[in-house]
Amino acid sequence: DNSLGYDFVSNAFLIFEEHLVVSRDQFSALLLICGTLDRVRSSIHDQAFDALVNRTTRHASRLLTKADQCLALCGATILFRGERTSADNKSSLLACLERARDVAESCLSQAERALLLTDVLMRVLYYYEEKNLQGHDWDIAGLFGRVTSLSANIMTDDSVGRLVASRLARASGWFDTIVSRRGG
Repeated sequence: DNSLGYDFVSNAFLIFEEHLVVSRDQFSALLLICGTLDRVRSSIHDQAFDALVNRTTRHASRLLTKADQCLALCGATILFRGERTSADNKSSLLACLERARDVAESCLSQAERALLLTDVLMRVLYYYEEKNLQGHDWDIAGLFGRVTSLSANIMTDDSVGRLVASRLARASGWFDTIVSRRGG
């Protein structure tokens, strides 16, 4: 029954909206909702699914901390891939990634900004590799350069600096492969 999946997720949103007040709990719940929606997407009509996805991204954009907003938006990107990758969904995926990037850029801490932009970069590389961003003009090189520039100014002897360096090293290999396939 197509309405069962929709009702289940709608009820999860009711609980989210009426009973969750702690930001960390809201963040965790949104990631669970994203995962659930991804799993039940075939049992929900397209319009109802799109309404739930919009609700998810709207709540992700309203979380208390910039880090939670960025990571929840990155998590919500899974809802724009898969068997429903129409041109509209590709545009929505791009818009969601751009919002996550913008939120990351608005962080005051350079270390937090670098870490979150690295997460966005990893998502962009993944979706480009999966051909979900084909035909869209996403400046992967610009984002990679931005993260590299930020990470150069972070101390690598602290935990955040080491984490950024580690993720950037993984992204670098992936980035080089994608650039070579694109022809420069």
